[in-house]
Amino acid sequence: GMRLVLLSEELKEEGNGEVSDGRPVDIVIVVVVVALPEEVQTFLRESHAELVVHQFRIGYNYFTAEEALRQILPADVEVPTGFETVGHIAHLNLRDQHLPFKHLIGQVLLDKLHNVRTVVNKVANIENEYRVFPMEVLAGEENMETEVREHNARFKLNFAEVYWNSRLQEEHQRIVNLISPRETVCDMFAGVGPFAIPLAMKGCTVFANDLNPHSFHYLNINTRLNKVEGRVKTFNMDGREFIRRLIRGSLFEDHQPVHVSQIVMNLPATAVEFLDVFR
Repeated sequence: GMRLVLLSEELKEEGNGEVSDGRPVDIVIVVVVVALPEEVQTFLRESHAELVVHQFRIGYNYFTAEEALRQILPADVEVPTGFETVGHIAHLNLRDQHLPFKHLIGQVLLDKLHNVRTVVNKVANIENEYRVFPMEVLAGEENMETEVREHNARFKLNFAEVYWNSRLQEEHQRIVNLISPRETVCDMFAGVGPFAIPLAMKGCTVFANDLNPHSFHYLNINTRLNKVEGRVKTFNMDGREFIRRLIRGSLFEDHQPVHVSQIVMNLPATAVEFLDVFR
């Protein structure tokens, strides 16, 4: 015979997502069949059908991170949904209302997000001259060294020591697409190479500089990782001094000035302050 499954639109909650040792215990939602509409009852009578009630117990593993947090957090606390993933790291910017629950939020994300092994939160807006900010590990491994893939290139980096923003990958590609192969490019604030590496991969010669010694370290690693060390010359100095010496030819033993066709200045807040060096 034919079987019909009637799903109720109402849910009965059992358990409140209490926390034990920093981890959420099982959240149980029981789906129950409540009073049926009159037309359904009429259909059952006319069809001589038997109504059998079932209860479905749905546990913590069933829920997405957002659904689980909605059940666990107090009703007046907004569920945090925006975060950045950098390799195996999930990076949050939690609001004040979230801070009493920060480790719980971190553990839920660690449980639910595929390939995430570390969850961190930015603890202050203060950035130093290297454009890095203080952060704390909320859950998972205390390992900030990771690898990112972006437009056929691989980048190793330590997220606590260098600047990286995964949301800029389309902008990285847009700029790279504007520059023709075989051009000579000066990347004044190169970081770990999000512009320099792809440009070299398409055939450009790149002079890449960064003030941060950690960025310089990973920039060199990434040129080798992507097999473009022959097209990228790397430097670790102040951007203004770098461009002056590059143009004058004092960076190299032959003292030959470099004729640069394109200059990338990936320092949005203060790049304009360096324009005087081109006078």
